[in-house]
Amino acid sequence: IKKEKRAKVVIPIRRVENQIKTFLAKGQYISEYSAVFLAGVIYYLCGEVLELAGNSAKEHGRKSIAPLCVRTAIEGDDEIAALSKKVKFKVSGGGV
Repeated sequence: IKKEKRAKVVIPIRRVENQIKTFLAKGQYISEYSAVFLAGVIYYLCGEVLELAGNSAKEHGRKSIAPLCVRTAIEGDDEIAALSKKVKFKVSGGGV
């Protein structure tokens, strides 16, 4: 059984593990569960952002989520905004 299925996430755990390894110095290693945990965190954050973006899209009378809705959702939530305060949003078609 694949790790994704056991962890009940759709984020590819092997890819997450490979990305983590690119930041490690020579001789450093990670636990086999660290990539699973990080994939779970990414899955949760994506769900939260998409839920907030969906609510923002409904408020603006849209039927689908636009890049502006995602940006508005992230900036409107204090906790997610704190996580992404160093991130510059360069969204094409994002409006103002």
